[in-house]
Amino acid sequence: MSRARLGIFEGKKAVYNRAILKALNNYGPLSKWELAKKLRDMLHPSISGETAYAKSLKIYSVLIRKGGRLEELLKKEFITKVTSNGETKYALTIKGLIALYLHKPTPLLLEDLVDRMFTVIERKLGCEGYFSNLPQLVQLIFRQPLRRLLESVLHDIAYKVNIEYISKVELEDLLAIKLMENITTFIKEAEKAAEKHLSKLNVEEKIKTLKALRYVIEKVMEIKRGEIRELQATLNMLIELRMQLVSVLKQLKKVNKRGELVGSSP
Repeated sequence: MSRARLGIFEGKKAVYNRAILKALNNYGPLSKWELAKKLRDMLHPSISGETAYAKSLKIYSVLIRKGGRLEELLKKEFITKVTSNGETKYALTIKGLIALYLHKPTPLLLEDLVDRMFTVIERKLGCEGYFSNLPQLVQLIFRQPLRRLLESVLHDIAYKVNIEYISKVELEDLLAIKLMENITTFIKEAEKAAEKHLSKLNVEEKIKTLKALRYVIEKVMEIKRGEIRELQATLNMLIELRMQLVSVLKQLKKVNKRGELVGSSP
């Protein structure tokens, strides 16, 4: 995948923006001062003592000033604020993680995205915490097809969407929709992976694996049935509106008995 062009990774601000996203991905939620020190270590690893402290202060000012790096990244939803033990910290959003991956794809970033996407899929299927509570070997069965599918979806997004201009929620919805569109492929690959690993599983793990596959399929079918019901409801509404229109036009003597417009071209 060629690198996607993102405004946050262009110009003088690029170095800080990239370092901020990397630090939050590697070290989890950080306070402003913790983040400043991490950036100092990442960008100036050879300095120490008073020089290191002075450099941290300088980086801190770049982060917190009006129109600074934190303000821009927050506004564009690449990062978010969280509260930890009563302290405000900054965390990477899935949008920020995708930005890092699209800028420079690596296997480790893809694995991080797979973890995030399990959470997105759980929300979409209405089964929060389901995948994370499965045995580790069972989780691996789902990871391989999700990894391959996610890589393909991100490649598509890189060429068609500038993620800077869509919200975090819209991006999550877009990913979920793309994955749901290919859910049949996902399930088939998960079934193949399950068959490959079944010999390594004990009886209890085999049962959990098969139940997990069945559960996902049932959840997907519920969504598909829901979509069909919505489409059917929309179709019924359109039919009803058409009948009302025909009735009005008949009163105006603009249609014949078959409901066709009089004088209209075939």
